[in-house]
Amino acid sequence: MQWLSPQFAILIGISLIAPVQESIAQTTPAPSAGRVVSANDNTRPAGRLEGNVLTVRLYAGVGSARPAGPQSAPIEVAAFGEEGADLSAPGPLIRVREGTTIVLTLRNALASTLRVEGLCARPGPCNPVSVAPGASQEIRFDLDAPGTYFYWATTSPGPLRARRGRDTQIGGAIVVPTGDGAEAFVDAQDIAAVASATLADPQAHAGTQYALTGREALTLTEAAKIISEVTGQTINHLDIDRDEWVAGAVAGGVPAEYGVVLRMLTETIASGRGSRPSNDVEKVTGTAPIRFADFARRTAAAWALDKAR
Repeated sequence: MQWLSPQFAILIGISLIAPVQESIAQTTPAPSAGRVVSANDNTRPAGRLEGNVLTVRLYAGVGSARPAGPQSAPIEVAAFGEEGADLSAPGPLIRVREGTTIVLTLRNALASTLRVEGLCARPGPCNPVSVAPGASQEIRFDLDAPGTYFYWATTSPGPLRARRGRDTQIGGAIVVPTGDGAEAFVDAQDIAAVASATLADPQAHAGTQYALTGREALTLTEAAKIISEVTGQTINHLDIDRDEWVAGAVAGGVPAEYGVVLRMLTETIASGRGSRPSNDVEKVTGTAPIRFADFARRTAAAWALDKAR
């Protein structure tokens, strides 16, 4: 498999708190000093896993957030948090393997009834859950379909887009990975070198098939770690829903025909049938294929976030 351009190979999730100062100032008092709403980088899953059951204890409350930086003026927002920890935006990450049962207890520390969406079995219907102010409720559901799902809540009626400003941060992600498949990524320069060698002496390669790969098979998590090391930035791989990812790539300009290829490639890797290292590049060119770490160092500027360039 050829390396894709950097923007399509690793997905970087950046969470921002919506700028709702104006609406908040009109409807809410000064921020409470009691609780803090921290930024959640979605690298640590919530809860305690025992066997195939994940137990999670969440609460919904109001706290102070500083979306423009630690020295900026605080604003008051409602958010989810894991019991014993700060509130966070986005809310605690629920990340489990396919086939896991979730036992979630939600405590409503807000002054209004909380309507929660998205805490439900996948696949299956998803009905909202109401939790009265000061009350706690246990919610059980099974996650049997890989993908990335979202849970959110509101203290007012209406759909997600109609939430009041203070409620816009009550939400989080549920991630059911498709697996830890690996791929022996090959550098495009190695592919070009093989093509050049075969074209220069076609008789020597007539009728021969080559499986061009890199030196090592890596999971995307391992690839993200290598890129983090060479760029000095933390880059995390989040195994999101494949349909959403392909649709996003096509919406961003990737031809629809290549979207079909992306789906096929990612399904192959996720199923554990990704390519394994071969010596075909070295057999044809006389030189071992480029290591992923060397590729990452050569293209480090392309992986860096804009603010670090």
